[in-house]
Amino acid sequence: MAQTQTQNNPDKFKKLEDYLNQKIIGHPDMVRGAILSLLAGEHILLIGPPGTAKTMLANSLADAISGAKDYRYLLTKYTEFSELFGALDINALSQGQYKRNWSGIISSQIIFLDEIFKANSAILNSLLSLLNERIVYDPLTGQSIQTSLLMSIGASNELPTEEELQALFDRFLVKVYVGYLDDQLKIAQALETVWGRNGNIANILTIQEVQQAQEVVKGMLGQVINLRTTKVPLFQIYGDNVFAFVKTLRNKGIVISDRTIISKLPKLFAAYLFMNMDNGKITVTALQNWIFDVMPLMARSPEEKRAIEKAIDDALGEVAELQRRINEGIELMRAMNLKDANEKFREILNFDISKIPDYLMPRAEVIIKQAKQYLDKINQIQQTLAEDGEIQ
Repeated sequence: MAQTQTQNNPDKFKKLEDYLNQKIIGHPDMVRGAILSLLAGEHILLIGPPGTAKTMLANSLADAISGAKDYRYLLTKYTEFSELFGALDINALSQGQYKRNWSGIISSQIIFLDEIFKANSAILNSLLSLLNERIVYDPLTGQSIQTSLLMSIGASNELPTEEELQALFDRFLVKVYVGYLDDQLKIAQALETVWGRNGNIANILTIQEVQQAQEVVKGMLGQVINLRTTKVPLFQIYGDNVFAFVKTLRNKGIVISDRTIISKLPKLFAAYLFMNMDNGKITVTALQNWIFDVMPLMARSPEEKRAIEKAIDDALGEVAELQRRINEGIELMRAMNLKDANEKFREILNFDISKIPDYLMPRAEVIIKQAKQYLDKINQIQQTLAEDGEIQ
């Protein structure tokens, strides 16, 4: 296990992740992407059709952080600067002074901008400076206002195609493509969450703890850690990890810019290590696994995401085979071919995991846990069908 002097405990962020996953069923990538973005001080873009929990994620995240101020706005092509950022002070204007009553967007730490690519050119530059510099410039006076923004969550039903929107698109380091739930088990879990166990919202952590964790994550890359018997700078480990995989992606036509590799992606790397600490220590498992969990969050389109996942599957070997089997079992279950689905899931449970490398073991254990859950669901369905048969 690699040693680090970092004492900040990530347990509350893990608790936050568990809470959001219990509330927003079937979208673990969206939840993990949001928490990593929060820790890294970066922004996340959620792309998918209406009704896929994008707004729920933003609301739930802000509500779970005590003391967090949040600002939410639905953009249209008619949205004006004054609507989003605040109107001019009429009393001051009557005296010949330009003074603006700034909206809550200035003082909020978490901002949710729905249908962000509907923004017109009149406020586009203001959004760019807000996301990149955390500063808003008044178009009338040129006054610059420093905001309190820690992270922004953007949402859109579709990818932007206009050239003028590409700069805004690039401001979001993490991009998650969200679809409707098409899994019976997940639908059942979502129904239970909404109708069966409505608990009160608990403040998982404070905004001060978020800010402290961001400072810890920001300083991690400069640390020298003990990796086995050698002291190695963390940024060097990152570079050794990322270079070969990025080269593979570039050979497939997937462009990962130098700016992303050098300035942006290291933040997610550090945030991932923080989230997966064990008793305040960076683990070797996290150092070896981060690429597989983080790189799909960088994809610029669903097609690019599939290509990245294919490259990851090639690297994962036996674990990819387990994932393929569970996917096949799920499809058989959807078709109500319970016998064959049962066999697929049992193949996973009987798989000899001793041949899987230690650093991939956590991924294998997650798949095995899923297989057990689906087997339990099949048993419930079969029991219900048997009871119905007896009644008839």
